[in-house]
Amino acid sequence: MFSILIINSNRNKQPMTVMPVGACVAAEAAERSGHKVSLLDLMFCKNIEQAISNALSKTKPDIVGISVRNIDNNDMKTPRTFFKEVLTIANIIREKSNAKIILGGAAAGIMPEQLMRYTGINLAVLGYGETVFPELLTALEQKKSFEEVEGIAWIENGIFRKTELETAKSNHYPVPEFSRWIDVRAYLRRFSTAAVQTKRGCPYKCVYCTYAIVEGKKYHLCEADYVAKEIKKLSDAGIHDIEFVDNVFNSPYEHSLAICRRLARERMDVRLQSMELNPKFITDELMDAMEEAGFVGIGLTAESADDKVLARLGKDYTADDVHRAAEVVGRHKLPCLWLFLMGGPSETPDTVRRTLHFARTRIRCSDTAFFNVGIRIYPGTQLETIARRQGVLKELPEEMLETKFYFSPLLEQRWLRETLDRNIKNNLNFIDSDSFALPALSTIQRMSYFLGVRQPLWKYTRQIRKFMHFTGVYK
Repeated sequence: MFSILIINSNRNKQPMTVMPVGACVAAEAAERSGHKVSLLDLMFCKNIEQAISNALSKTKPDIVGISVRNIDNNDMKTPRTFFKEVLTIANIIREKSNAKIILGGAAAGIMPEQLMRYTGINLAVLGYGETVFPELLTALEQKKSFEEVEGIAWIENGIFRKTELETAKSNHYPVPEFSRWIDVRAYLRRFSTAAVQTKRGCPYKCVYCTYAIVEGKKYHLCEADYVAKEIKKLSDAGIHDIEFVDNVFNSPYEHSLAICRRLARERMDVRLQSMELNPKFITDELMDAMEEAGFVGIGLTAESADDKVLARLGKDYTADDVHRAAEVVGRHKLPCLWLFLMGGPSETPDTVRRTLHFARTRIRCSDTAFFNVGIRIYPGTQLETIARRQGVLKELPEEMLETKFYFSPLLEQRWLRETLDRNIKNNLNFIDSDSFALPALSTIQRMSYFLGVRQPLWKYTRQIRKFMHFTGVYK
């Protein structure tokens, strides 16, 4: 039996704090395997060195797992890196303990070798924490070869090695008992949602995406009954704001429909959201089912209203699908957040104008449109190939921890920025990444919570912007 300390390294609070579901799931899996486990959540720590020192002194761990959610904030205009904080954490552990350090979390699966070499951590979990982490612990305990463990990476004699996760161990993706590991109320006060997955894997071919790299290209679906049971556990624990974090919630279509209908039968006290809906599969039938299930907000990843841009992004839908989705959304009351990517391959001034015209004329004033400029380039994606071919990217893969963005060479950044700023100024339901970086946002979240405002906060974009205009906080 090992004494294990898991550290949630994520301290980013923009646009909202995110409950560390992966770290909590890994902690419970290790505990079920017979180990003594503690979790240190750094999200609200003011002095991380003191917090880590106290946790090491108290738990005296044999193993410390560092969970890393994001490499950076994916914001081209105001980029922030998070991976450097992992090195700081690792150095504190090394200074104060002889524990073996294991890297994990979503970021570890995206750039394992780069993160491991940067931090000096020579062992990482790349696969699903609830299955891979316990198996790795068993291998360490029994001194087995790492080659026998699926879904991990290690550096041996300076050589990076990894094993693939060949099979899905389970189609059940557990929801942890959050209150055992983290301060749930502190998250809820900042409009956090509890994350639930109904599937893993992604068969789509979006040029920038890492889901297929990390989770594989084949769907592994949860049964609707299991999803309902896990959501009921959250509701019974007093967590009522729940977000489906599948790469695409409404694909396969029949699967999402079955889940919504199963949840509608339960009539649970929950407020459901999903920010990852494919416009191609938006129907009146699904919208009705989501409303009956308890959805309070949805996000449509339209990304563009131009066919050429959508094709170059690797999308399986067209501009007609985006327009048709707007028609369907307009026939229902469910609030909608529209998500657009500006500056991708083949983006030109004309394609930008076409997308902005769609946003001004087809999106309801009560809904919100979010515009992101530039696309983060990750190793192994098609976007990396495109960027190298066009001369946009010259850095080697091992140099890509630092933020590298794609921006269409057919477009001037200054023109796009000025055009977006003008449209955002004239449309109170338009926002961009600047909105998430406002220092006042966390105060607004806490005030809204105590005033009884409930999820999703973005549906109040017009009112919040009017207030911030009046107070001179926002343009």
